[in-house]
Amino acid sequence: MTSPTLLLRPITGSFGDSLKGSFTRTVLSGLIGGLRFLFNHVPSLVTPASLRAEWEGLSSRTRAFLLLVKLSKQPHSTDVEHVRERTEAIVNLVVSKNAYSVSQLEVNGVPTEIITAVVTGPTPPGAVVWLHGGGYMAGRAHHYRGIGADLSARLGGVPIVIPDYRLVPEADFLPESVGDCIKVFEWATARYGASNLALIGDSAGGGMTVHVINALRRTPQYFPAGVVMLSPYLNLHPNYPSMETNKSLDVMLDAPSISFVCSLVLKSPTPIPPPTYEEFPPALVLVGSHELLLDDSKEIAENIAKDGGDVELIIQKGMCHVYPVFFAWLDESEQAMHFIANWIRAKVGWKKQL
Repeated sequence: MTSPTLLLRPITGSFGDSLKGSFTRTVLSGLIGGLRFLFNHVPSLVTPASLRAEWEGLSSRTRAFLLLVKLSKQPHSTDVEHVRERTEAIVNLVVSKNAYSVSQLEVNGVPTEIITAVVTGPTPPGAVVWLHGGGYMAGRAHHYRGIGADLSARLGGVPIVIPDYRLVPEADFLPESVGDCIKVFEWATARYGASNLALIGDSAGGGMTVHVINALRRTPQYFPAGVVMLSPYLNLHPNYPSMETNKSLDVMLDAPSISFVCSLVLKSPTPIPPPTYEEFPPALVLVGSHELLLDDSKEIAENIAKDGGDVELIIQKGMCHVYPVFFAWLDESEQAMHFIANWIRAKVGWKKQL
């Protein structure tokens, strides 16, 4: 492992640090309030016919948010820059109520951010490395400041390390995109110790965690104490049943967009071997029951269990893709983040349960 070069620049942030994002969230909050009234008084008027039975039992707040996500869903695009802009708009909806600081580093050429919530009291030793989502071609580390701040606060101020890995199609997926994540994770291991680390990823970042663990198999002493995957997007040949059965239920993704992402990754020059799961670290997988990619999560969990691993799979009724990150809007997401934080604490050995 080579020594990292560090360029450290502190930044501070808090709720509503983005004016544009704050305006969007204010409008969304107002729309959700109006829709909640309609769901409570005339639900048949605002509930899509295909989702009436599926949304039964969900709160009016949850149904309002899911409906707005569905209504804002845009047609499939093969314009990479347009997809990146759309991804940023979605992530702008995620905000933490906690004050936090940001340290910007360069780790062996990989731009990296460390998000640390401002808390009182002692901070547990260690860190969490978060691999961001975005279909392998979108998303940036700074988009995840609100998410990182929220998890950091739940863990008592533990730093959240987010590599700004290179994206396809510009990057060769395995040596560059995955390679960047490995460099940052190895640096975090040297700094905090593997037993004091958890690895988490959402969507493509969830798939990336599997590739990182496979690469670390040569040096299992670098394995983290636990791995969390939120709606992992791993299988690049997604022909499983949920792609059909959830076609009318997924409010966020569509099959053409998923196929487009797969084609971009598969064009990378370096072949991508199928993952293996022997001696996989303890894992937690969370996914929504309405996701096109539901079976991807189920397949990962089944493979870990089949090879003797410790894995817990949570399929949340009625939820959308990467639902835990929408903790500012959904009760189910708030509960999921609470569970994730306690799961990480238990695996890493940080005593306090929230």
